[in-house]
Order: sequence, then structure tokens, then C-alpha cells
Amino acid sequence: MFSVQGYEVARLEDVAKRAGVARGTIYLHFPDKEALFLEVIRTALLPMVDLLKVAVEAPLPARAILELAADSFVREVYHTNRKNLLRLIFLDGARLPEVMRAYYRDIVVPVNDAIASLLRRAFDRGEITQQGMARFPQLLVAPWAMAIMWRVMFEPFQPLDVHGLLRAHIDQVFAGSAGPGDP
Repeated sequence: MFSVQGYEVARLEDVAKRAGVARGTIYLHFPDKEALFLEVIRTALLPMVDLLKVAVEAPLPARAILELAADSFVREVYHTNRKNLLRLIFLDGARLPEVMRAYYRDIVVPVNDAIASLLRRAFDRGEITQQGMARFPQLLVAPWAMAIMWRVMFEPFQPLDVHGLLRAHIDQVFAGSAGPGDP
């Protein structure tokens, strides 16, 4: 209901009806709509965060890990209702400071930490030569967030080749770096 109607418009009565439960049942588990929304975010996104944390520890080149992460993002976020949830966070987050605080702590920090660790390791191994990329993991994630905004705002006017966009960005991250086995 949040992704269909937006946070502000979604009513707990509608959520309960769609879930096939009485409205009071929701209050047995959640004190208010904000707590329910936060749990929806966690349930939808924490598995993706956990997969990323495991992936960055794999004994693979950073480029391979990022390509797998990009494929997973397209499949599990960009082409699912998770994209609408992220859109709501981007659009309604400023009005929900507790949700944003929890989203930052539970989603943003672990993603940034995992990406930063991967990029530092890639820099140390010579897989990337741009120290700024290793220092600012947000540079890697920015096109992913932009792809979500494009999908929900401009897709009807101009479809985005998100696979192509993310691959081009990954190419830029590794531009000028020696590939595996190169001198």
C-alpha cells in the first residue's frame, strides 16, 4: 500500500484490508504507521544488504563483485516493487526523521561500509587507481540511486538501459587500471 499510494496517503485500514487482517491486528505488532513503514523497509532491503556484505568478502576481483551486485540490483530492486519503496524513502524521508535515522543506520551505513571496504581493497591491489573512488563509496552508488529516480520519474518518456548504465559506470571505475593478469 505504501508503494501504491505513498506513505502519507496509505492508511492502516487499507494495509490491514490488503493483508486480510483486522486493523487492530497491526497494532499488536506495530505502535503506528511509521513503525510499520520502517519494518517494510527493513524486510525488503536488509536481505539485499546482507547479500552485498557477503559478496564483498568473496575472494573475487572487485570488478566481478560489482558486476554481480549490479545484476542483482537490476533483478531484485530495479524490476521489483523495491524501487517504489526507495522512491518513497527519497521523497518522504525528510518528513520522517526517525525512519531516515533507522534507514541510514540499517541500510546506508552497512552498504557504504561494504562498498568502501571493497574499493579500498581494490585500490590496495591496484584494481582501481582512483583513490577518490576508494575514499568516497557514494561515487559508486550514485548511478544506482539515479537509476531508481529515472525509473519512477522518466521511464515513460525515455526508457533507461540500466544494465548498460551500470556497466558503463563500472568501466569508468576501473578505467586505467590493470585487469586481472595484466602487468
